[in-house]
Amino acid sequence: MTRVIILEGIECSGKSTAIERIAVQLKNKGFKVAVINKEDSKIDSLLREALQAVDLTNDDKLLLMFLRFLAKRRLILRRVEENFEYVLVDRYDVSMYVFAEMLNNLPLLKSLLVALPEEVHFQKYVFCDIDYEEFCNRWQAFRKTSENEDVNIEWFNRKRDCFNRYYGDLVGKSFRLSRTTSTDDLVRFLCSGMY
Repeated sequence: MTRVIILEGIECSGKSTAIERIAVQLKNKGFKVAVINKEDSKIDSLLREALQAVDLTNDDKLLLMFLRFLAKRRLILRRVEENFEYVLVDRYDVSMYVFAEMLNNLPLLKSLLVALPEEVHFQKYVFCDIDYEEFCNRWQAFRKTSENEDVNIEWFNRKRDCFNRYYGDLVGKSFRLSRTTSTDDLVRFLCSGMY
């Protein structure tokens, strides 16, 4: 059975780095591991560029993000069919909910999701946490957010609060990764018998 692990968190929280480390540790334990990140799909990079367009409405932005979600879903299903033991995914469903909340457009997202069959079952979530000071140290100057907003403490707190709310709903299925936790602890959690 494939174990699908989703890494979620605010921009620059260390998801890509964590995925690389987790993949190496799981492979060293003999598991067949696939990684799905933002570079795995041409459509993903095109949609990320399109999200930065200035004249998009919030509905347009959410529809683009939903297409990105569908492209990633297709990749996940392919990896499951290929019988990988672990599929590690950089951002997926929680990020889409947070994105919709940041745009004040959760009803549209829920109406889009109703049409999808439930084909992917996620076993565990990893929330990569970061504080504002560390975020500012990692963030590239003059870069807009995925919502095309300016980066400031209010935006950061609002988005982090959204992630924390979803993280709280996933107790028992999730692990919070921060500067004070190790990937060794995380890999033990992922390999635990909670499947």
